[in-house]
Amino acid sequence: MPMLAGGSDCVTVIAFVADDYGNIKRLNNEHILFEIAGEGSLIGNSQTGINPAKINWGTAAALIRSGLNPGTIIVKASVVPAGGHKPLSAILEIKTCEPSHELVFDQRTAGMQKSRQDPLKSNNDMIQEKLQLENERLRRELNLLKLKEVERQQKEFGEKPE
Repeated sequence: MPMLAGGSDCVTVIAFVADDYGNIKRLNNEHILFEIAGEGSLIGNSQTGINPAKINWGTAAALIRSGLNPGTIIVKASVVPAGGHKPLSAILEIKTCEPSHELVFDQRTAGMQKSRQDPLKSNNDMIQEKLQLENERLRRELNLLKLKEVERQQKEFGEKPE
């Protein structure tokens, strides 16, 4: 069920750190940075100690609030600090739809809600980032396949009789 636009609907997003086989890495003690773009906002920020969120038993949570207008909320979760051997980032898209009730607010209050958000990336930036993440995932997968091929060749080399 999609979230309702209007600024009062919230959802909890839980990010977890997993290995290549999907096993949650419970003893990980890193932090997850949540970035939001589109028609929503993150409840809390770095000043309140909520973002980046500390990973507890392999998971970290964030509260996402819908914006005033229907659309798509894009949530990106990344391990910080980033690195070559750190888990890949993930992107989640949440659809929001028109609320079934009439909104009662003044425009000044609505403007304050937008100004409290963390700096947002444009949708084009998020799409480009999504493509870069997919590229990184495929590059890691290719490297793993190359390593397996070298391992196979080494086994064949050692097993050949002289």
